[in-house]
Amino acid sequence: MYCDNCGAEVRNGAAFCPVCGNRINKQKKVVSKNIVVIIMIAIIAIIVGTIGVILVKKNTVVEQETLASEATVIEKQETAIEAASEHEEKKDDVYREYADDGTLLMEQFSNSDGSIVKEVYYTDGYVSKELLYSKDGYVQQETVYNSDGVVIKDSGFYGAEMPEYLNEYYDEGNLKYEARYNRNGALRFVHEYDERENLIKESQYNEDGTFDYSYGYEYFEDNSLMKMIYFDHEGNAQKEEVYKTVGGIRYIVEHNRENNTEIDVFYREDGSKIGKIAYEYDENGNITNMFQYSKNDAEPDYHYEYEYNESGDITNFYTYYSDIEEHVSYSYELDDQGKRIKHTYDDKWNEERLYDENDREIKCLAGDDVREYSYDENGNKIKEHSYHIWHSDTDVIQNEETIDYEYDKQGNLLIKRDTSDSKVTIEEYEYDYNLSEGGILKKYKKTYPDGGCDIGELIYDDSGNAVKYEEYSEWDGEKHVKKEMFYENNILTKSCRYMDNYETGERQVLIEERFYDNYGNCTKCIDYNSDDNYRSIGYVVTTDYDFYGGRDERQIDDKGENIRYVSRIPNRRGGLSLFDLMLK
Repeated sequence: MYCDNCGAEVRNGAAFCPVCGNRINKQKKVVSKNIVVIIMIAIIAIIVGTIGVILVKKNTVVEQETLASEATVIEKQETAIEAASEHEEKKDDVYREYADDGTLLMEQFSNSDGSIVKEVYYTDGYVSKELLYSKDGYVQQETVYNSDGVVIKDSGFYGAEMPEYLNEYYDEGNLKYEARYNRNGALRFVHEYDERENLIKESQYNEDGTFDYSYGYEYFEDNSLMKMIYFDHEGNAQKEEVYKTVGGIRYIVEHNRENNTEIDVFYREDGSKIGKIAYEYDENGNITNMFQYSKNDAEPDYHYEYEYNESGDITNFYTYYSDIEEHVSYSYELDDQGKRIKHTYDDKWNEERLYDENDREIKCLAGDDVREYSYDENGNKIKEHSYHIWHSDTDVIQNEETIDYEYDKQGNLLIKRDTSDSKVTIEEYEYDYNLSEGGILKKYKKTYPDGGCDIGELIYDDSGNAVKYEEYSEWDGEKHVKKEMFYENNILTKSCRYMDNYETGERQVLIEERFYDNYGNCTKCIDYNSDDNYRSIGYVVTTDYDFYGGRDERQIDDKGENIRYVSRIPNRRGGLSLFDLMLK
């Protein structure tokens, strides 16, 4: 079998091309209710003249079976009626059952080949279920309808209690689930679909019905393939392929659970290889080594090594370079709560942090730089004092800076006063308490030491969403739009930043676009090029938030040739390990 798009050979049963990711066309089973109904009407017309007795059964309750939740669970077969009870009468193999109000509930009749057809009805007269029995009295086919007459389940059987196939459908009629069995009744494969008819999972089984492997698929909003994941017979993800990333880059991730390794390989759109990243893990899932390769797979350009304590926190971090013999080392000392209290760099520089009884940082010593903090009774930071100590015959304090903070009763920052070298910069914040009891920021003013100031205002929609940020100077009073936010159903989906291009005289020139997911995470950032007055894209950053359970960022230029790859992987306490690379 070959791909219709690129011509590459693909395995039998594959849903997507392994080269270009194109969907492989596959004929789906279509169940036509109309055909079944026409056949039934014709049969009924022939046998209706032979009907002599109408069977009436009172207070019959009809229940619709629920959909099978597992492919391997097949409901026990119903058998055709074998004999009439004392209140039932049988003639010419035709049966009908009615409710007290005369509503037809069930109808059963025989075909010339000895098979039996049974139809069960909703109380409104629509068919809820159709069953075809063999001449031996066992179900061969079963079709279930919802109250709108749409097929929601159909199944077939080789023989008694021996399934052949099972299909389930969404209420709109789109295929949701399909399973196939061999003649021994063992499950062979299962396909699952989303409501947009995209295949989201395909599972293969061995001859004896045991699970073999599966593929999972994820899609973009336009239904194009975004990611394919391969799972082994134990259900572990062994390989991932991501398609159609920004700049034409795609990457393949291969997992090896036996030796706790993982390899990420990056490709350009033309198939040429960019580079790869290899990971090694400990038994707790922490990354212990990371190797970054460019075109040369023999020797890594960078080697990062991590060491952890019993709680899974990073205690030592080493960086090795292929072109120099020296390496860079970081070590961390943490308290019982996992807070970093000491940080040492190459045994030459260290940083220490002190906390009060409420776990608030009150002092940070970074070499000869000192930063001190104080708080009010509500836990708000009210003062920040920083300075540098110059060690000579006597210690001299230099570069002293003090920042004071004031808050309203809701805890919102009102004033930030920054004093440095006797020069004061003041930032003032104004809130609207009508839109929100806690107050939402309405106006911002920054006054500089020379007396000049900038003023910014936030504009909100009727739902309380900030939709625009404008700035203006007291010198001219003209407003300039600096940022716009866009929403769908009160969820932020996009933001734009602007600037005034004084070189060309243009106002509100777009310099950045950001796109967000439903959780407020920025998934894509487009930065526009200042070299041609922001008329072209300078670079694009895409972010994947579920790739490692942390965050992956990829920065790609307009040609897709240079990638800045940043991976932030959480440790057990929520801290982040940072890998920052350049792939060329």
